[in-house]
Amino acid sequence: MQDTTRGSNEHELEHGQHNQTEPRTDLRFCHDSAVDALNTLHRTTQSLSHLYTAPEPADDIIEAVTHISSAAQELVLYIERTSGLIASVQNSLLDIGAELVPLLDVSLEVTETLPGDIPRILRSIIHDIERSTCRHIVPHPVTMLDIVGLAEGLDRVRARLADIRPSTARADRALRNTVDDGTRRLGVVLQSLAGRPALSMGIPIHDAPLPERLYTLLQGTLFAALVAGGASPELERGSPANGFFFLCKKFYFVQQVASREAIPWDGSYASYNGRLFHMEYVPDSEQTLEDLVAWSWQRMPPIHRIHVEEGVTVGISALGLYAWGNNSHGQLGLGLTDPTVTRPSRVSFPDCDDVAEYEASLPCWHKDELAIDVKMTGDMVFVRTPVGVVGAGRNTGGALGVGIPQSTVRTMCIPTFRMVPLPITFTLTSLETTDDGPDPVLTLCQGRRRLVCGTNAFGCLGLGHSSRLSVFAELPFPVADMYSNGIFSFFHSAGRILVAGRLTGLPLPREIAGYTGLQPIELPFPWPITHFGGDFHSFLYCRRENGMWYAIGANSTGALGVWGEAVADWVQVPLRGITEIMSTGTQTYFRTSDGLFAAGLADGLGIDETDETVVIPTGTYGGIVPHPAPVVRDVALPLPLLMWDMRAHREVARGVNE
Repeated sequence: MQDTTRGSNEHELEHGQHNQTEPRTDLRFCHDSAVDALNTLHRTTQSLSHLYTAPEPADDIIEAVTHISSAAQELVLYIERTSGLIASVQNSLLDIGAELVPLLDVSLEVTETLPGDIPRILRSIIHDIERSTCRHIVPHPVTMLDIVGLAEGLDRVRARLADIRPSTARADRALRNTVDDGTRRLGVVLQSLAGRPALSMGIPIHDAPLPERLYTLLQGTLFAALVAGGASPELERGSPANGFFFLCKKFYFVQQVASREAIPWDGSYASYNGRLFHMEYVPDSEQTLEDLVAWSWQRMPPIHRIHVEEGVTVGISALGLYAWGNNSHGQLGLGLTDPTVTRPSRVSFPDCDDVAEYEASLPCWHKDELAIDVKMTGDMVFVRTPVGVVGAGRNTGGALGVGIPQSTVRTMCIPTFRMVPLPITFTLTSLETTDDGPDPVLTLCQGRRRLVCGTNAFGCLGLGHSSRLSVFAELPFPVADMYSNGIFSFFHSAGRILVAGRLTGLPLPREIAGYTGLQPIELPFPWPITHFGGDFHSFLYCRRENGMWYAIGANSTGALGVWGEAVADWVQVPLRGITEIMSTGTQTYFRTSDGLFAAGLADGLGIDETDETVVIPTGTYGGIVPHPAPVVRDVALPLPLLMWDMRAHREVARGVNE
């Protein structure tokens, strides 16, 4: 099977990008400069001929120089004869371009709902004309036309290009390419205007007619077809259908190009030529190989970008937003609460009139401009648009911030996107959520500005009151880091640690352990600190400026790495050079410059359990290790504790929350 197609992709052909092996010539230098150079060569060879007067071998040299001089004269005469023809073709092209420019303006008004991005194609033709003639086009005046008049005008331009085609063949290769490309692309535009979008098989990509075979498709289309048939782009692992890529050189070429140019969006998604592909692991039934990789083509319009979070996927396409995946709380905004949406589905905005109106005003193939950014959690999705932020999903306690309090089971989920009222000067750049308590707490962020919403029991959101919020309110102080679980909150504000909410049972110093007010209170330290963190429920750690770490909180298993079952004041951890702390609550690991140390329940801790000076018997779990001991065996380490760097945010950001 012989491959007769070129290696250009579908996007390039649609929009007229023409890859050439030879560079285009600037015509201002093609004639004047060439004539000057050849005349100089002619004069030089004549002067050289007088230098050789000896009979042998000077006669041969003189003869060769004479031939060079004669050839140079002939080239000068040829260029001078063709200069007039080239100038005539250039003038004709400029006149055609002058007729095409106003038609471009018309197309911007009357082709918004047509596929193919017609204005961009016309703009590329005009650009090629100006580049090949090295002159600027002065447009002809034109009255406003309808779509029929636009088609007639473009058909007239196409006919004029065809008329000058024979002249360009004798004049200049760059001019000929401009005319050929313009004629072809205008044919594609006219098909779109007639309601018959050009298919890939209808776009000529070779001088000779191509047979109606799979291998003659454009490479983007061909790649999608092969993947849809079961082939995996990853040749080193995948299904037996990977053999498709080795049926001919074109198929293998397509795979090689796609492997380099595909855009990875997430660990399981990639796009190529505007098409989105999803990767899944399929267990090998024969259990002779590792899990196979299966790719599937997601049927949706050309993709620009996607956002994936905890099974929720939102795709921004040329025709608008598409969503699929986990929909247990209606977070996809599709108007339903089915647990899972398996296929990409178009998102509309029936409850956001301003957003729907703005989207309708966008050209047909530019709907992606609606979504400036997408932020989401596993059960909430927020989309930032030019007319505001919209949200959908879980609304427990009114935490979605759309102004609908969660008063009944019906309002626990908002399955369609609704406007999220925000301050005019606030720009959503990130969001944070914690789900450790009875209700989720969502925080919208812009630098050190924080907006909070939802359950506000015991005044835990730090606003100075305990009223529940169904719209976002801004904290009255700058916040660099925040932890909240719907009952209490910790804030890192300008180098200080503030605490709000119900403080009973928290690992706090004696001075504030009994505080019951609604206003946030500062957590006191006996010395300046550089780091602060912990699990925020039962124990905390902090680091002094001298590099030593201190702990406070419950310590029944010795996991703090200090002595005492309940530590009510900051106690120093007897280790130097601690760089990381990892804890499960009953076992804690300290990574230091001297190695890994552990404290807590001895069972499975990874230390030398035979050392009686380290392990304290308790009758259960093999005893406890309150003093950190070296880890001597491989163990599965827990996740690092959340730690805040206090040094970077000690200055107050003036003007942010004033």
